[in-house]
Amino acid sequence: MRGKSPLALRDLELGTRTIVVARPGYVSAERRITLTADRPSRSVDVAMVSATAARPQPTRPAPAAAATGLVVDSRPPGASVTIDGARRGTTPLTIESLAPGPHTVLIERPGYRPWSTTINVKAGERPRVAASLLGGTEK
Repeated sequence: MRGKSPLALRDLELGTRTIVVARPGYVSAERRITLTADRPSRSVDVAMVSATAARPQPTRPAPAAAATGLVVDSRPPGASVTIDGARRGTTPLTIESLAPGPHTVLIERPGYRPWSTTINVKAGERPRVAASLLGGTEK
């Protein structure tokens, strides 16, 4: 345990870290961040969900396909991420809710060639998409 929120951790080594936020009576939340020389600091916001609210309600039918997440990373970091034509943020990026099925992921950064792929996300999984961007803007 490193402390209570709000919390600022200083002098962390560069690299990937997993942050777990926990509070009695709430569902623990986990976030993955990457600190790099280009992006040595990160801000993490977590909305806690009550453990009571997170319990499945027996009167409600379970959804046919549960939403899932996606982790998107790039070298260099700080690239724009577009999923199915909608801008979702910059790398490194964790998307908490993404419907199962095929999705087109586009990763772009000025001065680098755009990179895209199509992934098929399965319910309950959190796949990772990673792109090494090449210099030059021509396709």
